Amino acid sequence: MIVDPNGSINTSGNGSTNISGNSTDGNGTVINGDINTSDNGTTNISGNSTNGDGVIVDPNGSINTSDNGTTTIAGNSTNATGVVVDPNSSIHTSGNATTVIIDNGNITVITSNGKDNGGNTENNSGNGGATGSSHGGSGATVAGVLGGIGIVGGVNYLLAAHFAHWYLEEAQPLTLESGDAVFWADATLDQVTMDEATSSADATLMTRAGELLRHMQYRDGADGVKHFAFEDKSSKTKADLSVNMQTHEFFYTESGLKDGKPYVVKAHGWLKHGLGGTKAAKTANAADAGKAAAPAKATAQSGS
Repeated sequence: MIVDPNGSINTSGNGSTNISGNSTDGNGTVINGDINTSDNGTTNISGNSTNGDGVIVDPNGSINTSDNGTTTIAGNSTNATGVVVDPNSSIHTSGNATTVIIDNGNITVITSNGKDNGGNTENNSGNGGATGSSHGGSGATVAGVLGGIGIVGGVNYLLAAHFAHWYLEEAQPLTLESGDAVFWADATLDQVTMDEATSSADATLMTRAGELLRHMQYRDGADGVKHFAFEDKSSKTKADLSVNMQTHEFFYTESGLKDGKPYVVKAHGWLKHGLGGTKAAKTANAADAGKAAAPAKATAQSGS
């Protein structure tokens, strides 16, 4: 995907724009024109590549975010840099707006009230808006960036975590390809979460016997797809999660031995952007559900 020097993409009035590209040997997305986001608009720029850079903001590129707008620049590359911002390009953030840059999982948050650790701090231009180490930007971890921009830590951590986190909104049925049909009856893939900041993923399988937890680490990536894996040699359990970083479609496969019987189960679905699926989010949702259910129960009792 290339936005040419004479090109201009404008998003405003609660609108949303997605700019994305994938490549094997080239760059995923190249911004060489103007990207303007304002008035509660949202722009998501993403790029994935195996041997090239994920996202490049070229010398003529200008990314302007203002008036409560939000711009996310997320780049992933297997063998190169996730996000590269040329020193002669510009990233401007003003008017209570937010720009988030995710470079291979490293997160920089730029707000109109704070600044990045490097570059032009007046308007967050040039390499000051990048995490790419080749350009002398912050190259920072979440903690380092949040300390540098001078905003209340907890709020900014949640903001950064939101942009790095993906989750399964609704449980998906597990398809049994082989194994004990009685044990796996009605089993579901109850939760899936992927955290780009920690390069890890978690899955929870729910069976009649209880839940099974799988903590997976990033293994490799190619053609815009990331692979996470879990292995327990004692139980001969192996789990694999593949996520398309463009569409966020996922495929989950698990195999192993259960009570001496080999099994293979699979599930498929799409992940959603945000903090849902975490323990804190589940607890909050359960509490809200409890509050909503209480009046209904009282009404039923009073009518009997």
